[in-house]
Amino acid sequence: MPRRSLILVTGLAALAAAAIGVVAGAGAARPTAARSSPATSSPATAPAARTTATPVAPASVTLVVTASDGAGHPSGTHLRCRGASASATGYLRPRPAAACASARRLAVFLSSPPPPQRVCAQIYGGPQTAWVRGRVGTRVVDRRFARRNGCETADWSRAEALLPRIAGAPGPA
Repeated sequence: MPRRSLILVTGLAALAAAAIGVVAGAGAARPTAARSSPATSSPATAPAARTTATPVAPASVTLVVTASDGAGHPSGTHLRCRGASASATGYLRPRPAAACASARRLAVFLSSPPPPQRVCAQIYGGPQTAWVRGRVGTRVVDRRFARRNGCETADWSRAEALLPRIAGAPGPA
């Protein structure tokens, strides 16, 4: 092996070893009192005040989806989620809890307009359209979906758990 390559390999090995040492030692600097569990600490060594994490309730969801298959067959659904309770009408009726989880996960996406300057492939995905409106937590949702180009089809796919199934397309996993 040429000397220049050997120096490079040796230097990289030393750098990797140093990084591993830093990562491995990151947890070692913690005081032992912070690692003791509440069950094994005595009152003399326990912290003066314990804070309990209050569980955060999931965001409430109220959505109305109106859609068209492009052939004159409208469909729609209402989705309502309060805490662990979920209800839906229309095509979301069989899986309201999953739809609520999807709406919460997609809240930012649903409440934001598509980027105005995105470059989209001119690939027609179909005549389907949908309009999702309502609220997810404190976010106002007013988002329209179509399948006229690659970007719109990608947006539809991202929100497919809340949109009607397209005939002939595989359903959500």
